[in-house]
Amino acid sequence: MSTTADATRPEGVKNTTILMVLILCLEVVLMAYSLIMVARLAGTSRNPFFSGGIGLISMSYSLLTFLIAAVFVYLYWQGQNVARWAILIDSGWVLLQTAFAGFTLFSFHSLGRVQHSTLYMSFGLNGAKCALALYFFWYLNQPTVKAWFL
Repeated sequence: MSTTADATRPEGVKNTTILMVLILCLEVVLMAYSLIMVARLAGTSRNPFFSGGIGLISMSYSLLTFLIAAVFVYLYWQGQNVARWAILIDSGWVLLQTAFAGFTLFSFHSLGRVQHSTLYMSFGLNGAKCALALYFFWYLNQPTVKAWFL
């Protein structure tokens, strides 16, 4: 079933939607992996997802943010202007987080306190999110794309 939004949807919306879904899925996988690694480093044999405490809270928070982000990705796909603004705001937030994460990782690395492989993986994922955020600042402010969202 084709709608008018499908017929006039800019090509970049399809590509960026795919990238956002991929990044969301990778973030959930990274969160799960990091919980497993923290449990191993702590020397516990308990399941980090269902043992209660911080593991369950962290995973619940991750899934909640995933669901909220998924709603905005769907609204973005549909051409809702609120999603465009939310993505622009989130892009600014991602740039700030990436700058802070880079500073923090450099500081901990210079102190010899980086022992967790997920820090490097999350830093790489943040780099990809930062590149996408920069692209969003350019792309979502193009006159034809902006007009499609309005």
